[in-house]
This record gives sequence, structure tokens and C-alpha cells, in this order.
Amino acid sequence: MSKFIVVSDLHLGLRGEEYSLLGVQANPGGVLNPAAAKLKKITEDFADQGASSLIIVGDAVDLAMADHDAIDEDVDFLRGLLPSLADIYVVAGNHDHHLFTLVQENGAEHAHLHVCYPDLFLEGGSPLYFIHGDIFDSPTDIVPRFLLAPEVVGRDYAELAASASAPLTELIWWSLGEMGGAYGRDGLVAELYNDLRRGDDARVKATMRAGLERMGYNAVEVAVGASILTRLLGDAVGKAHTGKADARHQDTEASRAGLRAWLERTQYDTAKRGYVFTGHSHVADLFSVGNCNCYNLGSWMVELGHPVPDAMVALVDTSKEPAVVGWEKCTA
Repeated sequence: MSKFIVVSDLHLGLRGEEYSLLGVQANPGGVLNPAAAKLKKITEDFADQGASSLIIVGDAVDLAMADHDAIDEDVDFLRGLLPSLADIYVVAGNHDHHLFTLVQENGAEHAHLHVCYPDLFLEGGSPLYFIHGDIFDSPTDIVPRFLLAPEVVGRDYAELAASASAPLTELIWWSLGEMGGAYGRDGLVAELYNDLRRGDDARVKATMRAGLERMGYNAVEVAVGASILTRLLGDAVGKAHTGKADARHQDTEASRAGLRAWLERTQYDTAKRGYVFTGHSHVADLFSVGNCNCYNLGSWMVELGHPVPDAMVALVDTSKEPAVVGWEKCTA
């Protein structure tokens, strides 16, 4: 894979006041909106030069807030929009939380789909890193290890997750499914997120407390664990649903600071030329840390109360230097 296309935050499957520009709702009857049409043209032109893969740097589908039928419709639409691309790589983001499980359960159907977490690394003339950006958020730094123990998520699943790099949110979601509580496994996704969107944290927290108590955690662990899980999942839903602006969407400096901290934490040598691709903040950006070029690809999600997003596309050819041979905006 020497030539490929990079995008982020498609949020496929959303319907209503918030939706994806690459979904069915934004393209009724298959008539492409200008952003989708431009991506199709860019992809076809780059495919003629040998590109065959798409890398989505997180939040490819919105498993947090969309139903599965809508997601399937939008994924089918995307595949039809970009037929020249043989493989899709998803670096799992916070809204892709059980995409890993779905792909594992439907391997033959999703043979073209590859899920990576927490990042994807490619070695070309210079190293290329792909990371969604939710790992920069503080809630993911304070989830206690006891919540991710094999006895919580099941030993077989814990071993599978460890070997295949399932995301942190995947493990938490799996443990919540095992809890059941007021929701039960089947209704967990829809009902839990509806409660979070309504701001009914009390019911969410009560269910988590009951589940943790049944698993044998002590009173302190139950109190801490229930509070942190409520906060983490509430953040995943997004404060826009409670009428509050999400500061991440407005603060480019905070996003840059998080990425700089990650580069420092991973001891990345910024004196050498390299590339980092990220998303999550929904704000397109291009800046450098030393000789490392950092690209935030923005978003394709139309959000209530926010301007039309900057939906960026990066074209990468690892046989060349610089490796990013195209950086284009698809929205007006």
C-alpha cells in the first residue's frame, strides 16, 4: 500500500438534524452533494495513479447514535461512491466502539475492512502515524484498570482484544453489555444513549453501580467506576445534544496541545521528518512539530449549531518525499 487516500470523522449512519455528507440523507436519490462529488472525483483521479486504499482516521460509523440499518445504508452508499478502492482501514475512534466486534462476527462480509487501534503505523520514506485523537481527551486517561480486567469483559474476549488491538471503548462497552442491569444487552445501545442524550445520568449511573456490585467490586470501586463510565460515555455522545457547545470543536490549540503531548509521551523523534494524521476535534488543521507534519482532517458530519465542517482529504504516496502529495478541502 504505497498510495492511499486519508479522511476522518465520516459519522456514517446519522439521520435527522445531524448527518454525514457521505451518507444517504445528504445524497437523496443518489444525486451527489458537492462534497461527495468532489471526493469521488479526487478518488477516481488518484486511483488512476495507482491508489487502491482508503484510511479513515476514526469515527467512520456512528455506532454511538445511529441504528444499524442506517449505518448499513450509508456504508453501502460509500462503497458505491468509491468503487475503485479495494480496502478500507479504520483507525477506531470513540464512535466506532464496537465496530471491532461487528467485523469479527462478520469476517467474510467485511473482508475489505480492517480495524486498527489505537493507531496505525506505516513505514515509507518517512514514518506515518494515524491516530483518531480521542486518546488525547482526559477521561480516557483516568479509566481505572480494574474496569478492563478479564473478569469484567470475559477472559476469552480480553485475550482476543489484547491480540487484535480492540479499542478501549470497545472493552468498556463489552463490560456494560455484560452488566445488563436496567437495560439488558439487547436494549443497551439505544436506551443507554437515549438516557445520556436526555441527560438522565442518574439512571445510567444506577445501572452501572448495580452491575459493578454484582461483579463483586467494593464500595469505593463501584462509586469511582460508575462515575467515570458515566462521564466517559456522556462525552462520547457529545455535549451538543444537551445544547452545550463542545469546546473541542472550537479550540484548535487544545487539539494541538494534545497531539504534542502524545508525541512527547511516545518519545517520537520530531527532529526526523514524519507525518501524523488525526481527527476527532472536527476542526481541520495543518501544523508542524519540529520536522513532523501534523494533519487534522476535520469532519464530514453536519452538526446542529455548527457551521458546515471542513472535510479534508489527504493524498499520500509513500514513494515520494514529501509523502503527502495532495491536501484538499471538499466542502465549500
